Amino acid sequence: MEENEKAQWLELYTLAKEIQKSEPWKVFLELDVFPVSLPTYKEPFFCTFLGNESSQKAIMVYPGYQAIDGLWRTVKSDQMPPFQRMRYQQHLATFFVGSDEVSPADKDRMNQLGLKFRGKNWILFESALLNLVPSTCTISEVEILIDVYKQLILAIDDIITERMNVDFESGQVLHRQFDSFTQSWHSIVEKLEWSEEQVQPPRIYPEIIDEINQLPMTTQQLELDIIVTPIVADEIEGQRQGIVRFALLADHKSGFVHKHELVHLKHNNQDILLTIIIEGILQLNRPKQIWVRDDVSEAILKALSEKTGIKIKVSQKLKAIDTFAEKLFLHIQK
Repeated sequence: MEENEKAQWLELYTLAKEIQKSEPWKVFLELDVFPVSLPTYKEPFFCTFLGNESSQKAIMVYPGYQAIDGLWRTVKSDQMPPFQRMRYQQHLATFFVGSDEVSPADKDRMNQLGLKFRGKNWILFESALLNLVPSTCTISEVEILIDVYKQLILAIDDIITERMNVDFESGQVLHRQFDSFTQSWHSIVEKLEWSEEQVQPPRIYPEIIDEINQLPMTTQQLELDIIVTPIVADEIEGQRQGIVRFALLADHKSGFVHKHELVHLKHNNQDILLTIIIEGILQLNRPKQIWVRDDVSEAILKALSEKTGIKIKVSQKLKAIDTFAEKLFLHIQK
């Protein structure tokens, strides 16, 4: 490890320990949000703390609006199978854990930095990006966390010393922003509007709609989803490992899987879902209803539904697809 990189890691560990010392989880709930707007980034980094409502203590940083939207979706998806909620996971995190939860690589880094920890005070940094296996932070992410944590420490102090009064229960947040005119940082109390990801329905060629509408309407109900699996893609040097996902089309009542397709990182989820359902309809005739996992998938199929009369229903639990996923997971564990 080069000296410059060592210095950056040491600074990040020091800042994390300073936040830990203030015990923010004793003061703030897990959905109390602290946005930090860094001058060189277009979107804020949204910070929260774990530990008030759970045993796991952590500093969570959600990079941008899509990431904080993922947190909101995860919170609302309490009926969804736990592994499937990983589809929304996108964060940079600092966990305070026991030594048994720290990897040999992390311990080796700590040794190189001359750091020692005891009890549940070991510090573990994690980068979790969409559809990728969680891993340790890159040096560029370390730099981001250093800048974010410097401002987060000041935001915590603003609240604890009562310089700022924030009504988190009403949706207020404490936003750290840099004023380019005065060249100084400020804490601003503002309302955080939770905005769910908006999906623009993909265009479907008129001739495909005409072909579908010529097919008879059946009583069949289908399920459509892209499932997340515990399978890890083959490692490619210099790249993060992807999580293996499958796009599935299944019969809602019988559980029969009509179509399954491996989804690669380069694939567009909208295109994959639309392609599979259109191919399925052309083979099976028009179903009465299609069940999907969330409103994102519902939005993707909106135009298809409006132009063909096929109903779209949303359910966090998809009986046929979840059964298939459970069997797949059990097979992997053997």
